[in-house]
Amino acid sequence: MKALVTGGGGFLGTAIVKLLISEGFDVSSLSRNEYKHLKELGVHLIKADITSKDDLEKIDFSAFEVVFHVAALAGVWGDYDTYYNINFLGTKHLVDKCIEDKVSNFIYTSTPSVVFGDKDIVNGDESLDYPKKYLTHYAHTKSLA
Repeated sequence: MKALVTGGGGFLGTAIVKLLISEGFDVSSLSRNEYKHLKELGVHLIKADITSKDDLEKIDFSAFEVVFHVAALAGVWGDYDTYYNINFLGTKHLVDKCIEDKVSNFIYTSTPSVVFGDKDIVNGDESLDYPKKYLTHYAHTKSLA
């Protein structure tokens, strides 16, 4: 089975890539940069920017049975537009292209930050509401995605 992991060079992406390989998947990674540690694992590297529709148009996503979307801009510093372009618009471009190419399995990695506001979370689960105000652009743009 062929799998694509966006952001495969990052901490979580690399862990997913290694797990997929151990399960017998043929793994590719889509990233803005090349990662030596992925090459050494035998991962096919696709260099592209998810914020660029032109970059994504060059990729035939129908070649993959599953896409794991892990790529994101995390952190607490930076301007809103940068977070918005990567975390929201990049995700939208990727979803739109995967729908167009009839990818049957798309797994999106969000963050617990989308439910964190100004109060501690105790015994939280998936029923938590989104806060009225976000403390970071990261959490806000991931919730939009």
